[in-house]
Amino acid sequence: MATPALVELRATRAAIRALLISDVRLCREGLESALGRHESIVVVATASTIDDGIHGLTLHDPAVVIVDIGMRDSLAGVRALAAASPHVKVVAFAVDERACDIVAYAEAGIAGYIASEGSTADLIATIEAAVREEALCSPRVAGALFKRVATLAGRTRSPEATDALSRREREILMLVRSGLSNKEIAQRLTIEVATVKNHVHNMLTKLHVTTRAEAAHVGHAPMATGPV
Repeated sequence: MATPALVELRATRAAIRALLISDVRLCREGLESALGRHESIVVVATASTIDDGIHGLTLHDPAVVIVDIGMRDSLAGVRALAAASPHVKVVAFAVDERACDIVAYAEAGIAGYIASEGSTADLIATIEAAVREEALCSPRVAGALFKRVATLAGRTRSPEATDALSRREREILMLVRSGLSNKEIAQRLTIEVATVKNHVHNMLTKLHVTTRAEAAHVGHAPMATGPV
């Protein structure tokens, strides 16, 4: 495990600053120790929950967040991390390499992933690629991602897709596109979080999508027209 002095030294040498999130202590300590042996990456902090990880974004200013997908509600956690700090790269590990799962996490905001059987070397390569705005994935997963992009592009070219939305739903769609969480939207619009959740559910149903990320890519949502 890297000492605080070594962490500080590497940080001054432009090593990639990483925040590690896992609810398994053995996993956190093991990965921190493994990454501590490589000069290109420095683990500036670890966290056992997504909330602690989000708090650590401000405290430690990492370039990359490494998230254990085995955690409960990890998909929602990735969305929360991506929304809290869009410039930070989120790398997921312990991922079951099924194309549908990886596409879902990509839509949630990951910049890279490590399959369950991946090695420390794979993790380092993925982190470095993410920082370079590159992605390492199998041809099968790449094909699934391209197919998903094409599907979303087709929906985006159809402005009429949002015609069924009410004025409030269009307004919330615009805020979803801005990366705001349900709580932040509720605060912005001065309404209850439960009300926002209902609007988001109705919005997804009307747009025939299943995630907020998909909704954000559908058509263009003018805010001044349509029923309340």
